[in-house]
Amino acid sequence: MSAFDEGATSPDTIAPARSRTTPRRNLDYRDPDESQETSLFTAEDEERERRILSEEEKILAYADLYGRPASPPDDQRRLLDAFDREMSLLPVEHKEALHRGYTVRQALQFLRIEEGDARRAVRRMATYWERRRVALGNEMAFAEDFGGPSRSDEDYRRVYDMAANAKDDPEVSAESRRWAENFVKQYHRAHLEVVLEEVENLPAHLKTVLVEAQRRTDFASSLEHVLPFLLCENFDSLRTAVRMAKYWSYRVELFGSDRAFRRVAITAEELEIEYPVEYSSSSVGILPSTDASGRHIIFVFPENTDGENFSREGRIKICWFIFHFLLEIESCRNNGVVFIRFLGNWRCNFNVRNIFRENLRGRLPTRKGAEILCAIPIRLSSLHDCAPNMSQFLLVFLPAFKWLVGRQVRLRYQVHIGSKDEMLSELETFGLTRSNLPFHVGGSLDFDSIRWVWGHKIRGR
Repeated sequence: MSAFDEGATSPDTIAPARSRTTPRRNLDYRDPDESQETSLFTAEDEERERRILSEEEKILAYADLYGRPASPPDDQRRLLDAFDREMSLLPVEHKEALHRGYTVRQALQFLRIEEGDARRAVRRMATYWERRRVALGNEMAFAEDFGGPSRSDEDYRRVYDMAANAKDDPEVSAESRRWAENFVKQYHRAHLEVVLEEVENLPAHLKTVLVEAQRRTDFASSLEHVLPFLLCENFDSLRTAVRMAKYWSYRVELFGSDRAFRRVAITAEELEIEYPVEYSSSSVGILPSTDASGRHIIFVFPENTDGENFSREGRIKICWFIFHFLLEIESCRNNGVVFIRFLGNWRCNFNVRNIFRENLRGRLPTRKGAEILCAIPIRLSSLHDCAPNMSQFLLVFLPAFKWLVGRQVRLRYQVHIGSKDEMLSELETFGLTRSNLPFHVGGSLDFDSIRWVWGHKIRGR
């Protein structure tokens, strides 16, 4: 049986060991500079934050906002991408040894030897590892003490990405697609084991509800449940464990123990019965088309939902339901979603001074929604607020909102003020075109089409 057949490969050969996971630094998502004693994020704060951002944060935020890399890949990246592509096309019988010996460093060495010819480099490296295995045997050939590969997280991840792309690629042979699919499954299982270990080592106050969920349900520890968290946190096992713990704490807080530990915490039918006003208003919709990168778009309609008839709890639960509905779509799990709000008709029905008091108490839906968003395992790729003019309400709302959502959302947040044509012109630079946007921001979609998608998808769930 091939080493890539079901269950044959040790998890340690396909995923980083626990010691290679992210070090324990700060288990809380809220940034250190975001104390509970302030509720505004000023222009000075924004400038200070820009100065301390790492290059990695900037690159990732740009890719999420625009749906494309910050710049064309450099020569080394192009060579490695070509190498990985040729590796995916290699027959399975030649792939096994190469996979086990693969490192980015050695791939680059063979590429240099073959003067950048990816096909020849792959074949030469595969031959090297096959002959080494024949000469030394399986154990010694790949042992680090005997000159075997010393793998980094990047090495493991590149092989995984190659396999994930190859498993559905019609140009790859059927046998190689099966190998790739099996490898992806084992990579996921290996990371599941590491995440469950990380959960055991979380502080007691953070993991209490998650441990209870694992005890009371058969899915809280399953790969089906954990995988979206892993994808959302880019396979960082520690951050995955923290996000799961926060997720279950919010789940119980929102729905109580009776519902929280069900497989589906709340259904469309229950929402319609318990929160008929919020449900029928359809103030939040899933647009029928995607952006230029294939990401789904959520749009908040320009309807006033601050009246007395609207329940804050109901709105939060509807948002919870929508995000869990999107989690069933593979592209949303892998690529995240784009969120657009039209603020033109929003009105402030409460004393402005109370905004800050309620923020600090965590009672505003904005803050609660932001905290829940940091727990639900779906990535907010970008958030766009659109308005025809800078009203007095927005002057108060925007600095408070920026403080509430935290650094990771702020880096992916854009505000567009102006006419419909001006808003559309700005949104188009982010891969959002007239054909996939509502008319409120210069697009061609009307209310009926958006409401139809909402009713068709949600009620047919």
